[in-house]
Amino acid sequence: MKIIKWLLFFLLIYTSTNGQQVDSDSLINDIKHKATTFFVQKGIIDKTDSNNDVNRIFLTEINERKVVGYSTNGIYRVGVFISHTPQYLLIKEGSNCSFLDVQDANTALEAIILFSRRNKLNTEATFSYLREVMKLYENNNKSNSGIVN
Repeated sequence: MKIIKWLLFFLLIYTSTNGQQVDSDSLINDIKHKATTFFVQKGIIDKTDSNNDVNRIFLTEINERKVVGYSTNGIYRVGVFISHTPQYLLIKEGSNCSFLDVQDANTALEAIILFSRRNKLNTEATFSYLREVMKLYENNNKSNSGIVN
């Protein structure tokens, strides 16, 4: 049953990425490797297995629900396919990216607002990002307490 859920999840991710890839495969792989390094530093992924773990990482744009590579700029939910692990944020602007821990709410919310200003987002798009980040914060706290949505 668990395998079927994962297959459905991957199918959903694959079909939700309609549109054209805008980033090169090398940039996408670079971002995935940076994410892997980030999770090694957080102690979530074992360093000895990190070369094989790029496929255990997900990076999904939180407003557009696209995987990394299909938007030039965006704010991504980043995590690993391991139960009860926290999720983080990745702010991507062109080939530049930075990781944020949503538990540092002040820094994360400020970064969202600055991203919105730099990219001239309208108020609705900015508030949508802020709402999604707050949900991520709440889900991480529920995950840490053993209660997951």
